[in-house]
Amino acid sequence: MALVRERRRARPDAVASAPAALDRLGVLPELAAIASATAAYFLANDLIRGRAHMAILSGRDILAFEQTYHLAPEQALHSLGLRYPWLLDWATLLYFAGHLPLLFAVAVWLYRSNRAAYPWFRNAFLISALVGFAVYIVLPVAPPRLLPGFVGNIGDTMSDAMGDPLGGSALGRSVLDALVDPYGAMPSLHVAWAFLAGTALALRAHPRWVRLAGGLWPLLMILVVLVTANHYLLDTVAGLALAVGSLAAAASLTRLTHARPG
Repeated sequence: MALVRERRRARPDAVASAPAALDRLGVLPELAAIASATAAYFLANDLIRGRAHMAILSGRDILAFEQTYHLAPEQALHSLGLRYPWLLDWATLLYFAGHLPLLFAVAVWLYRSNRAAYPWFRNAFLISALVGFAVYIVLPVAPPRLLPGFVGNIGDTMSDAMGDPLGGSALGRSVLDALVDPYGAMPSLHVAWAFLAGTALALRAHPRWVRLAGGLWPLLMILVVLVTANHYLLDTVAGLALAVGSLAAAASLTRLTHARPG
């Protein structure tokens, strides 16, 4: 009888562990989606290399358009970063740490804390990535820091500010080249994904200060990409528009999925 009671007590635990196992399996499609987006990024990066001339011409056109309408703060902000190296160092740190690491951290938090809202966030990310990568391939744009003559022709300030953790080696340069799309300035996915992460935090986080930080994060990222001369002001506007459009498209996709019978 004691053995029977032990088996009966063990059954609820076994049943309870089943959803946990299924939950672990449910992570696999999410990991596959992230891997696919990462592969698409590196594919787009490879496809636009070697098109530097076209990318630089496009960058000059954007900068000239901004200057015509007195909407070109890039040179002033980047000069400020060059004058105060600590500012450029912090901006560069945020440029990298506040991009994919923060985006994935918010995705994991949302997946664990608000499973109903997670598909909206994930789909918006995938839509924005698909559109952004397609634009990069069709219309490569060099960032301001790579334009000849921009603030004294300082094209390597990004790697200089990073301090090259691999000691200035060729390997370190290769790692930087792999992480940074040299001619993918328009639209700014840094700003687009900062808006996605900030929106998720502003709408779903509970501490008020976290929600406030989420609301302010896209604005800070705009300053970061301008100080580091990685984007033009128009790039940031396009990034915001891409994020808003992706969220709207993802919401429509979610409604269609829920409305589908069966």
